[in-house]
Amino acid sequence: MSKRRGHGEGTFFHDVKRNTWQYKIVLGYNDDGFPIRKTFYGKTRAEAHKKGREYVAALGNRSISISPDMKLGDWVQRWLESYKADTIKQTSYHQLELLISKIPDSLREKKVQDITPIELQSFINQFSVDYSKSYIDKMRFMLRSIFTEAQENGLCSQNPARRIKAPNVREKPREAYSPSDCAIIKAFAAR
Repeated sequence: MSKRRGHGEGTFFHDVKRNTWQYKIVLGYNDDGFPIRKTFYGKTRAEAHKKGREYVAALGNRSISISPDMKLGDWVQRWLESYKADTIKQTSYHQLELLISKIPDSLREKKVQDITPIELQSFINQFSVDYSKSYIDKMRFMLRSIFTEAQENGLCSQNPARRIKAPNVREKPREAYSPSDCAIIKAFAAR
């Protein structure tokens, strides 16, 4: 007979396709009573469980509370720490930090529930002036994820980032050598 876990010990899931283990725990509840969950990943069940125990020990006995009046700047940090830390590579985490730093203060200071799709679309339009298509796509993907989790946690009733689109940005053409330039280079290298 399998051993049953006690209340609050979390759940395990073995992803056979990726050959990884997931350990899920509830860290607390938001003001609407919805659970705030965190998932830890490992190659073995013990590794995933250890990561979860270490996180809870570092957190202490505090529960994470989320207020409906939470501002985007606070929520983004909470999202990064709760959903991305220890689940992605350090380089990917750093890239998310860089992307977050590009979000303007005018959006950061607004309540999550008060942010509208048109504000996010305006931000993406402005953002696209200075950055490449791939960086714009990363920003869109991150915003969608941030607001999806905000909706799951009861901070907003709808996801304002769900339908934001990247403007058509013409990439600057890359400089290339002409056939006559290549002939000169070949002639020089042949000497």
